[in-house]
Amino acid sequence: MEASLSKDMRWLPKGMNVKYLKKAETDVVAHCTAPDIADGEPRESVVHVDIKDMRGTTVCQADVIMWVSPKKPKTAG
Repeated sequence: MEASLSKDMRWLPKGMNVKYLKKAETDVVAHCTAPDIADGEPRESVVHVDIKDMRGTTVCQADVIMWVSPKKPKTAG
């Protein structure tokens, strides 16, 4: 999330839905996809994650719900 947002936006994890599909018996690789997030109003954004073993079998899937919002202006102190 950090790399995909502008410097004026921030993110916080809000929740996660996970499906454990099969026991992983090898190392695993995770691949995530997220929608483009433009600056603007606060909103939820869902990042989908597929976790596959070395054979290419999906062993786990997750949807991570993120809260994205504009950063608060820094106050002079």
